Amino acid sequence: MTPTRTCSMAALLAALHSAGHAGRPLAVEDAGVSPLGQCQVEVWLERNRAGNDANAAVLAPACGVAEGLELGLEFGMPAHTRHAHQSRGLAVKWAPEAAQWAGWQLGAKASWGQSKSAESDRWQDGTFTVLGMASRSLAANWTVHANLGVDAGGDPSDTTAQAGLALVWTPHEKCLGFLEMTASENVPATRGVGMRYWLIADQLGLDVTVSKTNAVRQSTTVTVGLGWYGLSF
Repeated sequence: MTPTRTCSMAALLAALHSAGHAGRPLAVEDAGVSPLGQCQVEVWLERNRAGNDANAAVLAPACGVAEGLELGLEFGMPAHTRHAHQSRGLAVKWAPEAAQWAGWQLGAKASWGQSKSAESDRWQDGTFTVLGMASRSLAANWTVHANLGVDAGGDPSDTTAQAGLALVWTPHEKCLGFLEMTASENVPATRGVGMRYWLIADQLGLDVTVSKTNAVRQSTTVTVGLGWYGLSF
């Protein structure tokens, strides 16, 4: 398999699984949810050096539907219509305030996603992900997030373990930066870096991220996104 093909497939899998692992701007999920009656809408553009078929636009709305419970959707579309790979996902995230242990806020997330290739009019079998999350404040400006879970395809033999770790620095109320590492069984780990700038404090954020898969050529992925938070219904 060529490096370009490898990176293209990696980008498609990322789009398929991101409903289970996305907490913009991080890929590592934080143990927090939208409050009851509030929604958020995140949208971002993703570009991979592998080529046009690895580029996508993603829309991900989510709402707090009960105390400590969030329901989210995600839709991925190709940046160029001739590369008609699409993805869609559904996620339920649970992180009640009472779920704490030794200073850690705990949570769990279950998600399901599908993808459709340019060569087919049918959505492929869904992939199911279960993820445990833990977040903790280390100091006034530092927070750590940790993930551990499993990713299951239609065939039980496709089940893989995965993990993630992120360190977030908030030097000012208007911005944050982070370093992270994500890994999946039998797949090279991916390291990432990014930042968010709040155009409107805690309501409208602009973010940029850069990630790269270890030992894979042309695997650098850049995303630019916007997030709207605290939308009431």
